[in-house]
Amino acid sequence: MENADKNVIFAQRLNIELDKLKITQGEFCKKVDISTGALFNYKTGKRLPDIDNLIKLAEEFNCSTDYLLGLIDIKSTNDDYQFIHKLTGLSDKAIEYLNNCYNETTNQEATSTSIKTINYLIENEDKYHLIKNLNDFIWLGNSKYNQQVDIEQAVAKVKIDKALFNMDNDIRTFNLLEETQKEKNNEQN
Repeated sequence: MENADKNVIFAQRLNIELDKLKITQGEFCKKVDISTGALFNYKTGKRLPDIDNLIKLAEEFNCSTDYLLGLIDIKSTNDDYQFIHKLTGLSDKAIEYLNNCYNETTNQEATSTSIKTINYLIENEDKYHLIKNLNDFIWLGNSKYNQQVDIEQAVAKVKIDKALFNMDNDIRTFNLLEETQKEKNNEQN
């Protein structure tokens, strides 16, 4: 990656994070002990911060220095999340959702069903088409409107509905088999 590219990525991410804070640049500079001139140079991509200032910024934004520098695309400082992102390409939000599904304790049955559904979608090769059709449906929906896109989106929607219907039947069958097995185990005890 060219040095100019690094500066641009850093400047973009810095500006995004600064916008989230809702404080003036002067207040921010005082808070993290960085000069306003240095902040201006970082924001405009003229230069990158030294290591001390980079660490101050990362700590203030609760993100990794690698994220600010554009070396990784996940903001989280959680090593597990970073590893999962590198392995799968999943975003912060996707990893957080999966983690919440797994760790949700208020409704163990719903959690179990969510995890089973996610595994079902990922593990069954024929369900890959559902994910592909969802992808087509979402991205075609974001395309400039024209009749061809409209037809393709309608076809993708029909394929999605069919796959979801089949998946729902498969999951119901799986749940029935699981309940039957539980009943048999209870009867044996």
